[in-house]
Amino acid sequence: MPGIPETEHYPLHAKNYCVGFVDLLGQRAALRNQHLVVPPADDPEHANFINAIRSSVGAILKLQGDARAFLEQSGRSFRPPPLDSAEKRAAYEAMRRTHRKEQWWSDGILLYASLAEADGLCPMNGVYEVVVTLGCLCLLGLAQRRPIRGSVDVAWGVEIREGQFYGAALSRAYQLESEVAGYPRIVVSADAVEFLNSLARSTAPQPEDYIGSFNREMGRLCLQILTTDADGYAIVDYLGVPFQKLI
Repeated sequence: MPGIPETEHYPLHAKNYCVGFVDLLGQRAALRNQHLVVPPADDPEHANFINAIRSSVGAILKLQGDARAFLEQSGRSFRPPPLDSAEKRAAYEAMRRTHRKEQWWSDGILLYASLAEADGLCPMNGVYEVVVTLGCLCLLGLAQRRPIRGSVDVAWGVEIREGQFYGAALSRAYQLESEVAGYPRIVVSADAVEFLNSLARSTAPQPEDYIGSFNREMGRLCLQILTTDADGYAIVDYLGVPFQKLI
C-alpha cells in the first residue's frame, strides 16, 4: 500500500486479516507473592517457587504445544470433493496452501491469516484454522483445568517483520478478549460474523470455479459452529454437535 514506510529489510503491506487471540487464565494468581531472587534449594520458599514455575510457565508451554498439535492436524479430516481431473487436483492442492501464522505472546497466542487472495487462493483455509483451533484449545483447557478465553475479529493489519503482527485486527481482538470474553469462551466479533455471512451469501460460482465454491463452503462451515451466547455475542460453540462432528 503506498505511503507506508518500510523497515530496513522487510516490506510493509497493509491487508485485511482474520485474527484470533487467546489468553491463559489464572496466571496472575500463579505468580502471586513471587520476588526478584530465585530462592536457593535449602530455602523454605524454594518449593513454592518450583510450584509457581510449574503452574505458570508449565501451563504456557502446554498451551503452546497443544496449539502446535492442532495447527499441524487442521484440515486433515476434510474429505475433498471428487478430484476427477488433473485440473481439479491441481486446484485443490493450491487451495490447501494457507498463510495462517502464529505469534507467541507471553501467556497468550495470536493466530492470524491474511484475507488477501494474493496470499492464497483460498483465504478461508486460514480463517477455518483460526476459528477451529481456538475452539479446540478452549475445550481442551477446560478438560485440563487450565482455562483460556479468546476472540476472533477481522480488520486491517501489518506484518512489521516476519512473525511480528500489528494493526487494528490485533487491537480489536485483544479488546474483545480482555473486555468481553470474561470466562472460557471464544467470542467472535460482529464484523467477523458478517464477513462469513457475506461469503456464504455470495453468488454461486460457476461449476468450473472450484476454488470459489470451496471458499464459500468453508465460510458456511465456520458459521455452523458458531452460536449466540446469552449476552448476544457470537461464540464458537465448542460443545455443540456441529463442532463435535467437525473435529
